[in-house]
Amino acid sequence: MNLLTQLAVEAAKGNKDALNDLINDPDFRRRLRVISRATFRAIPIREPFRDADDLEQDIYERLLRKIDTFEGKCEIQTWVSKLARNIQFDRLERLALENDWLSQADVKSVLSDPLQSASLRNAIQQLDPKQRHALALKVAGANLAQIGRQLGLAKSQAHRIIVGVEKLLLESI
Repeated sequence: MNLLTQLAVEAAKGNKDALNDLINDPDFRRRLRVISRATFRAIPIREPFRDADDLEQDIYERLLRKIDTFEGKCEIQTWVSKLARNIQFDRLERLALENDWLSQADVKSVLSDPLQSASLRNAIQQLDPKQRHALALKVAGANLAQIGRQLGLAKSQAHRIIVGVEKLLLESI
């Protein structure tokens, strides 16, 4: 277990000095910056005024809220990478609800109806990881070829997944 992971384990136990040492460690800050840049490139979000620096700040905020859940079963960098991916996917799910990418549905009316909005959120949560990833990429503006590459699929397979996801989501509202 490396020093950063040891600090994170201690911080998870409530040691404020260890948390302070961890988030101020130059090596940790460098690694977090690399993680935020890589995650931002891998899961792009087309949103005004949103960049990798914003993601980095979101990672710090979530790390401070969730450090008590770190168990030390993996290196802290691995755990932070998962936090970063989850932050991006959470944003993409929110954008999927806000953007009118489902051309057959009036998303604004869906969002104004708490029952329909909850149904759509529930449907998104019920998607398998590959479907959620495809949805996130679609909402981010990726085309079928890009979605296929990210998922390791042919363009036609990516198309089938997207069509299936759209059908499931439309049926849920």
